[in-house]
Amino acid sequence: MLKVIHVLAPFIDRDEIKEIYLKVLVNVDTQTLEEVVDLIGNAESAVKLLNDAIINKVQISDLSKYFSDNNSLEAVIYKLSEIVNDMITENTNRLELDKVKDYVEEGYNLIDVREVDEYERGYILNAKNIPLSELTNRVDEFNKNEKYVLYCNSSSRSAQAEKFLKKLGYDVYNLDGSYAFYKLYKDKM
Repeated sequence: MLKVIHVLAPFIDRDEIKEIYLKVLVNVDTQTLEEVVDLIGNAESAVKLLNDAIINKVQISDLSKYFSDNNSLEAVIYKLSEIVNDMITENTNRLELDKVKDYVEEGYNLIDVREVDEYERGYILNAKNIPLSELTNRVDEFNKNEKYVLYCNSSSRSAQAEKFLKKLGYDVYNLDGSYAFYKLYKDKM
């Protein structure tokens, strides 16, 4: 099964730290990369390195060994490995970013788990702000008969919130790419 994953991570390029936005096509069955796209054009060297892993059919779990001499890819590999591992073990239900409006129309509740100041600088229409830092104290605002789509800036905090709420028996999903990628795509949705 092929799955699109959005990865936001820092990358060191010529001693400069860059925030890179990658769209990655992953074969979940073989746990290998199929395609890597640099969405904002500042990660050319990272894409070249990851394309080498695609050519050599390196499994995602082996990427850190494959790039052991290249610390600049560490954050990207960690994030990618974490997302794919959660998908394989079914610890996450990632919903497609380009269908966010459809989820809201279908009755899903959109929850922004970023901090209040982040939310106030911009959010996805119809989202309610329940910061991850307040989640345990605000669990009574959730209903076990409803569905929730969680997002943050890069999918890390929303993944934590998803795992926590799932353990409590709530029907929750993590929005792939979260708000950072939503900002990139919103005019195309």
